[in-house]
Amino acid sequence: MKAAFALALLVLLFLVQATAQTGLGNWYSLEKDIRVGKEYAQMVEQSVKLNQNPVLNEYVNRIGQNLVRNSDAKVPFTFRVIDSDEVGVIALPGGFVYVNTGLITAADEEAELAGVMSHEIAHVAARHATRQATRGQIANLASGPLVLVNEHLALPLTFVAFSRGFETEADYLGVQYMYKAGYNPQAFVSFFEKLQAKEKKKPGTLSKAFATHPQTPDRIEKTQKEIAEILPPRQFAPAATAEFERLKQELDHSGVTARPATVGESKTVPQVGQLIVEAQPGGVQVYLDDAFKGISSDPEGRLRIEGLAPGNYQVRLTLPGYKQWKQQITLAGGETLPVTAKLEPAGPKPLALEELEEGLKNGISSKRMGELVKQFGVDFPLTDETEKRLRAANADDTLLLTITKSKK
Repeated sequence: MKAAFALALLVLLFLVQATAQTGLGNWYSLEKDIRVGKEYAQMVEQSVKLNQNPVLNEYVNRIGQNLVRNSDAKVPFTFRVIDSDEVGVIALPGGFVYVNTGLITAADEEAELAGVMSHEIAHVAARHATRQATRGQIANLASGPLVLVNEHLALPLTFVAFSRGFETEADYLGVQYMYKAGYNPQAFVSFFEKLQAKEKKKPGTLSKAFATHPQTPDRIEKTQKEIAEILPPRQFAPAATAEFERLKQELDHSGVTARPATVGESKTVPQVGQLIVEAQPGGVQVYLDDAFKGISSDPEGRLRIEGLAPGNYQVRLTLPGYKQWKQQITLAGGETLPVTAKLEPAGPKPLALEELEEGLKNGISSKRMGELVKQFGVDFPLTDETEKRLRAANADDTLLLTITKSKK
């Protein structure tokens, strides 16, 4: 009896350890996810025409990394752009994501593009491809059924066609990632409805991989209900940004962005430049034409913004408790332009809830935010509702305790 109990305990411990390494119902470890994804990413890049515009690739990567920061993904992500008129995204295990230029031109606003990317990030974060392979008892993905993505590329079915349950889970997670990243999740629903209408009107608009998981009416209704019931009301950034519109205008009628000219071509890409923003105090939020670029979080309070097209930009710096700082700049092709700023305290004005939410969502740490709360105080009580909003913005227990103490 004791021997049987000991054996059962060993089996249980083995299963717990295996689950911790691979996830519930998954034969694959995270390391295997990345290894498999990298192998297929090489196949993708050999079979498609990658877009070479560094400005467009940086923009798409920035949107993607912002979503990833606000997700529960446990693998690093890379984002690249494919020159293709088809509306589609390829998201591989391990965080390798390829966005078609056709998807960018089909979107009317950045939030719509972010919605599709967020849904695909959710598939990767929830490890749907390898979980589905496990359910199908496919120990070797290469031996499973394939889907022809284009005339040169076939991917495992488990990478592009998910079960109804996994699609619903990606909907559920994706809208939360969008919301936390500062996008209106309603854009996700409306864009998928628009894409389905386009596909009905002109079959073949959607890529083969993308068309394998359509937004059915019941999924749309369920997602709208989740948005209304789970996500607290909040203000979102403007739907259309100058940067998004500028990049869309650079895409020609074929959905291909201007690239370095070859023999016989006259179209060229202007030499890109970069900004080095140095701000005091450190840890400020940096915006360019109202597009969030990052936090000046290195020891000197600097942030390097690369891959910028020549032109005029407005640099805007914000930090809770400090006056907003703005400056209009002109960047020449190939130029490295330093921007130096010193933000002034806004006075004895306590911090608003919205300031804390925005800063936390943009990547200001709870520790840094706690220091600002101690310095300036807050103008709101910590209720169940405000605590829920702050936790949704990644506030930790220490910050919440600091806010509570600041009100005493």
